[in-house]
Amino acid sequence: MSSLFQYENLVKLPETKSELPDVLPSSPRTAVIIPNNDLNEDTKSFIFKIISAIKLNPENDILLCKLDNYETLQLAELVDTHKLDFVITFGIHADTLSLQNKFNPFHWHRYEQFVLLACPSIDEIQNDKNQKGNLWNALKNEYLS
Repeated sequence: MSSLFQYENLVKLPETKSELPDVLPSSPRTAVIIPNNDLNEDTKSFIFKIISAIKLNPENDILLCKLDNYETLQLAELVDTHKLDFVITFGIHADTLSLQNKFNPFHWHRYEQFVLLACPSIDEIQNDKNQKGNLWNALKNEYLS
């Protein structure tokens, strides 16, 4: 399993814009953001499967970001720097992303520069068939329609 993702594909989110890495995914530009403590071989495998199912290559089309200790992320800065079109979060709260609104899980939230899909943690989704279906429907409707 470890060959599916290499460490350099994971991005520890920096404190300032100038520290952002020069790793740019191809189009469509999608970031997947997960808490660092949720990152393990099972979650990597799950992310690989869902990204592949929507016809994206996890090594080229995805900026996989880990958030240490639920630090606050300036999402608009990340989107602007990497020219992202889509952001998918797993187990991240809106206030962690410096956004004011609450999110309905598995619903796309449209902003001026990007769309955001906020999801429960990967562990929760993996253990619930209904949540897996909700995730698949949301991704299919945005990426495959």
